Amino acid sequence: MSRREVLNLYRRILKIARDWKSINPEDTLTERKFIRNEARTQFRENKAVTDKEKVKQLIEEAEKRIAIAQHYGIPYPRPEYYSKGTSFDVNIQQKSFKLRPTKKTFTTYDNGTHRQ
Repeated sequence: MSRREVLNLYRRILKIARDWKSINPEDTLTERKFIRNEARTQFRENKAVTDKEKVKQLIEEAEKRIAIAQHYGIPYPRPEYYSKGTSFDVNIQQKSFKLRPTKKTFTTYDNGTHRQ
C-alpha cells in the first residue's frame, strides 16, 4: 500500500466526519469530533508501520469501520469482548455504555429437566 492510498483514506475519513449526521441531531457535533479525533489518533499510532501486510491489514480494518459506521449510523467501535448479538446503550457525555438486557431465546435441557 502506498503513502498516497493511506493519505486518501485519511482524507476520506475527514470528509465523512465533516458530512456526518447523527441519528440524534444534538449529538452530531460530538460524533463528528469523535470521528476526527479517532482518525487522528489511529493514524498517528500507526505512522511508523512499514510492513506492507500490516499496512494492508490496517487499511482493511479502517474500511470495515467506515462501512459499519455508515450503515448503522454509529461512529463508535463495537467492543470486541461482546458477542455479535449483544446490544448496549451509549451515553456520549459520560463516555460510558451499559449492556441492554436480553430475553432468553432458547431453552436448555439437562438429564430430562427443563431449564430456562
